Amino acid sequence: MINRSPRRIGQFVWGLTIALVYGSIEFGHWRVYEPLFWFLCVALFVFSGFQVLLYWREDEPRWLAAPIVLCTIFSFWLMFSVTSPYLLLEAPRARDFMNYQLLDFEWLMWALLYANNAALAMWIGHDMPFVDRMAKRLREWDFFQKVVRRKNRPRWTVVGLLFGVSLLARLVMLFMGAYGYAGEYETVQSMSAYIQYLRLASNLGLLAIVPTALFVYSEDTGLSGLILLATLVGLEMFFGLLSGMKSAVVYPIIVLGFTYYISRERLPYRYVAVAIVGVFAAYLLVEPFRQRMQSGVGVEPRDAGALTQNFVSIGQESLQSDLSRQARNVTVPILTRQSFVVQAAAAVRAKAVGDIPGAERRFRYYMAMSPIMAVIPRAIWRSKPDPQVGRWYNNEILEAEAYTNSIGMTAVAYLYIAGGMVAVFVGFFCVGLLQRLWYRGFFFGGIGGIIIFVGSLTGLVKIPNGFYALPIDLIRDTVLLIPIQYLLYRE
Repeated sequence: MINRSPRRIGQFVWGLTIALVYGSIEFGHWRVYEPLFWFLCVALFVFSGFQVLLYWREDEPRWLAAPIVLCTIFSFWLMFSVTSPYLLLEAPRARDFMNYQLLDFEWLMWALLYANNAALAMWIGHDMPFVDRMAKRLREWDFFQKVVRRKNRPRWTVVGLLFGVSLLARLVMLFMGAYGYAGEYETVQSMSAYIQYLRLASNLGLLAIVPTALFVYSEDTGLSGLILLATLVGLEMFFGLLSGMKSAVVYPIIVLGFTYYISRERLPYRYVAVAIVGVFAAYLLVEPFRQRMQSGVGVEPRDAGALTQNFVSIGQESLQSDLSRQARNVTVPILTRQSFVVQAAAAVRAKAVGDIPGAERRFRYYMAMSPIMAVIPRAIWRSKPDPQVGRWYNNEILEAEAYTNSIGMTAVAYLYIAGGMVAVFVGFFCVGLLQRLWYRGFFFGGIGGIIIFVGSLTGLVKIPNGFYALPIDLIRDTVLLIPIQYLLYRE
């Protein structure tokens, strides 16, 4: 029996700290916002890090694969804590304060307070004892026993079919002018009834890497298995580059490292190093490409050859210049792109001063309707809501002229707009419950369960900026992945 008392004590102290900070501001009029901001920044890292440390010491099998740990790292440390010191630099701080309409650290402090509240709620929800009982019942369910595969015996024709469907979907979007960053806004809008299905199909290529890597890392496949895996990963990275999305370039490496860890229960240090290098390389290639796209000079979004030639020329220019200087130049932009504290602060300020009337009711409506939105396609439900929260944020809060640009404001800010601090706590409490249920229910349910778990993991780690999308993604991904894993493996 695992003793969670130390974690619960840590959660109590964490909650008490949040309450004291909140009370000192609301009732004690202690308005020293910048020191409180940095204190909360450190508190988020220390208290959540203490939870992760105790989780590891509980000897949890393959603990680093748990969504609660990964979400703490990617949705809280990177977005709110360890990247925030870039605000100590005067130039980036002045730029972001101006861009996001912030005068000082007041709203940044409130954003960090709500982020602490969210992370605490997530850990409390995760530690609810009834979730393990629910996960056990899920694994023992007759349907689960019959449908979810147990043995690591992949059907390679199905793996190839998944990758082929992915390539076909990407080529269709590319030739129609709706692929990635190069996609034309009018074209994407005209395809709104079915483009989401093309995007789902395009993700099958990344999914095909998972069973391949799990088999290669757990069996002695020799050189042929490594060549197959390298080919799949290389093609994924190539199309990720064509999409103009930096994350799409790095994701295949992350998937490799994750499957390596699952298979061999060893930390994938080499993959971590390669992923870090990949992030820098993606910035060096993708940012100049985006600048060319914005200028509209010499880029044809429907021509794969022209897009490839653009990246080749950008790469040649980078190699001919000082790479070490370029790496230093992109370090601060990488930190600022990973940090979302100013975006969250701008949303918190907008709600507090009454700049976004009606948003609270609308955001609640999206969350209430999300399970229905997940199962009824737009082709049938013609008036189906299309929230586009990132564009709404850019247009309504930042009052930007470029309406088609989408900017993330974090799930913390979305929930705060929907219902204040209480909504933030309740929302992330539910996130913690779902993380534990998916981890305990699917990850330990055989090879098919691992496929379902990995395939639906992204939403539980990088909580969507529009929080309503989390149940939509989980429902769609799980419904899609159950028959896929059944076909992927022989019993």
